[in-house]
Amino acid sequence: MLIMKRIYLIFLLGFLAGVANSPAQPITSGNYRIPYADGLLLTALVDHVTHSLSNRVDLQGIDPSTSNYVIVAVADGWIRRIRDGFGGVNYVWIEHPNGEWSGYFYMRAGSVQLGFNLSQGDFVTNGQPIGVEGTVGSPGGSSRLRFEVGVPDDANDPIGASGLLKGENRLPVICNTPDNDLRVGNPYTAAPCVAQEFSYGVYRLPYTNGVHVFFNRDHLTHAPSKTRLDLNGIGNPGNYAIVAAASGIIMRIVDGNTVTNCTGSNGCAGFNNYVWIAHANGEWTKYTHFRTGSVRNRANLTEGQYVTAGTYLGDEGAVGFAFGQHLHFEVGFPFNTNNAIQVDGGFLTNGVNRIPLFCDVPGNIGYQGDDFWAGPCSGGGCTASILLPGGTIRGTKAYIAGETVDSNNSVMRVDTYGSLALMAGNKITLRPGFSASSSSYVHASLRPCNAPP
Repeated sequence: MLIMKRIYLIFLLGFLAGVANSPAQPITSGNYRIPYADGLLLTALVDHVTHSLSNRVDLQGIDPSTSNYVIVAVADGWIRRIRDGFGGVNYVWIEHPNGEWSGYFYMRAGSVQLGFNLSQGDFVTNGQPIGVEGTVGSPGGSSRLRFEVGVPDDANDPIGASGLLKGENRLPVICNTPDNDLRVGNPYTAAPCVAQEFSYGVYRLPYTNGVHVFFNRDHLTHAPSKTRLDLNGIGNPGNYAIVAAASGIIMRIVDGNTVTNCTGSNGCAGFNNYVWIAHANGEWTKYTHFRTGSVRNRANLTEGQYVTAGTYLGDEGAVGFAFGQHLHFEVGFPFNTNNAIQVDGGFLTNGVNRIPLFCDVPGNIGYQGDDFWAGPCSGGGCTASILLPGGTIRGTKAYIAGETVDSNNSVMRVDTYGSLALMAGNKITLRPGFSASSSSYVHASLRPCNAPP
């Protein structure tokens, strides 16, 4: 049992200014969602690098299931300007509580005021529909949305000709996207911003000792669901042995499916081969796409069996909803252990997924493109003491120390939907200058460095 010694949590209230990349390219202090309705597929026609207007992006729906691409508010706020006619340029400007304004251009005539019954002065919530992607004022008449965020010089006279903001435009920080921005040619799926929670356990990489492991997809880029990982063994073609990331009890095994590399949108996940293991800290780990029969026959494992960290589970494969041979790995916390898993596909249906933290990995988080060597948790290897740097955390960050973590009076803010994990052996101190915005996530715990669950 871990003994909690001392945690000092001192939060400084107040809003901190955003951090700019440079005077010529300031970035937003807010963390915003993609401005399309949940689940819609879209792409960037023009991004902030190639746009003729600084820090803007032109988006276009590409979802084959619909021709009506609903535009939504990227955050809570008040509608300050609407132009919703049949000529010129249509636009909506929304003022947000942090002082930034978001702009939405070219929407279908009548879709704002008639379609969604909105008026100037209305308060809209994050993700609320405000219009439909259109062509009114669009270059070349093509259906698209121009999206931008800025701060007006004068809130009483904020908008100029053609709906342009009189003030400073900022590069939008967009959640659920690699590098928190939108780039030309990349496909995206619109979804609400979520503060992603970290695993409470620190796990070993789920490959046998000495295997070179590549992060093909991380907790930000995995589709369709975030917080999961896609991993590959690299360097030695053939079988890669998958092992338990921590000690626990095998709760579910499915390894009789034979369909490989199924990539269709319907039914493919039902062919997944997978294993779920329950750990003493209440978290479960999942391992998916095993080679047929490698769990029950080759590893000789059964449900209800206790396995230790590093126990051979089966072989990396491509069975089920898999784009080539790899291991899909995730950490979840079931709310009801008697009814946690959907049999077809093995999805956690009654619980929450968490970002996996790994031992002996720099920063304890793996990102797309990273590669590491698998091995047992050493129980050490952490810096004794960490002084947190200043700045704004908009994505995910973890700091794990052997003895102490201290904010050191640095001005540090966990932004909306940002996530921060702090672990130390003896003491975590957050001093004035540290703050966390609403809808952010901060996890602080005292435990031995790199201790397994």
